[in-house]
Amino acid sequence: MFLEGEVNWTLIFGITAVVGYALAAVALWFAVTHGARHASASDQLDIVQKVAESSDRRLFETMNAVPVAMVETDSTGKFVFANRAAHQLLGRRDAELLGLRFHSATWGITFPDGKPIPADLLPSARALRGQTVRGFQHLMMNAATRKKMLVSVTAMPIENERGQITGSIAAIVET
Repeated sequence: MFLEGEVNWTLIFGITAVVGYALAAVALWFAVTHGARHASASDQLDIVQKVAESSDRRLFETMNAVPVAMVETDSTGKFVFANRAAHQLLGRRDAELLGLRFHSATWGITFPDGKPIPADLLPSARALRGQTVRGFQHLMMNAATRKKMLVSVTAMPIENERGQITGSIAAIVET
């Protein structure tokens, strides 16, 4: 058998120690090289996040500087974004506006002759069906001042990378 008779325990313990040190050295090398990769990836992720936040902030500032009322809806027609000009034109702040639907009766939307417009003919509804609408004119009411105004609306669908419509963007100008 293996351990019968004279055994050189010094040799066995020595070989075991050498193998243990070799395994420890490999583990230490692996930890150091992968730790550097982890730190590098973490640093790169931080940089990417800072660039994305900067881009988001710059886009938001640019959208708010545009003098045309810009509103974005989700796929159900609820407002998810409105720039500063839209707040002024529509007479509502973000807290009051976001979550409302574009065809809400509170807007008092009618054709220029005063006839009500069916919700499915409104530019945002058509954009949510994939159409691009340019220069659709209708009357609407500013919620704060209750003033009726003639506006021209251009609306387009927002699509994801697979071509599915995820919302709409509309530009509204008082004419």
